[in-house]
Amino acid sequence: EKGIHLDFLRKDSFRVPVGRTGSRFTGRRTLLVGDAAGLVSPVTGEGVYYAIYSGRIAAEVIAEAARRKSPLYLKEYDVKIKQKIIPELETAEFMADVLFRSERNSEIVCEIASEDTTMRNLMIDFVTGSRPPGKMRISIAKRLFTRHPLKTVRLGLNV
Repeated sequence: EKGIHLDFLRKDSFRVPVGRTGSRFTGRRTLLVGDAAGLVSPVTGEGVYYAIYSGRIAAEVIAEAARRKSPLYLKEYDVKIKQKIIPELETAEFMADVLFRSERNSEIVCEIASEDTTMRNLMIDFVTGSRPPGKMRISIAKRLFTRHPLKTVRLGLNV
């Protein structure tokens, strides 16, 4: 309708932006959501959940800014993202750092998961998002320190 042509036959791939893009998710007339804001799990590379979640937050903030007739309210988006999503991603970054620090770390984590059903279930819950990541980090760290202290030292775990 507007004279815009889109080429849907062209196929390209791009690197998934794992890790936050910065401390701000808002611009003068822009809210970054999902991948554009770097809201992607560094463990799994999954970003659809964060895209939908941040999109919903953006919609709520935009609606409230329009209701108040105050574009300054858009800054509330930064606050909400930092409260609701960033803590989850910080836990995921911690887990990714331990898991992907070295090939040996990945092997140790797999060994632990294969011999410890409770730890395996905690890891599955973490990856599937079944429980809040902040609590998962504490549960996993406690289990590692109490049941696998030597392997925990080898992982270089700093909680």
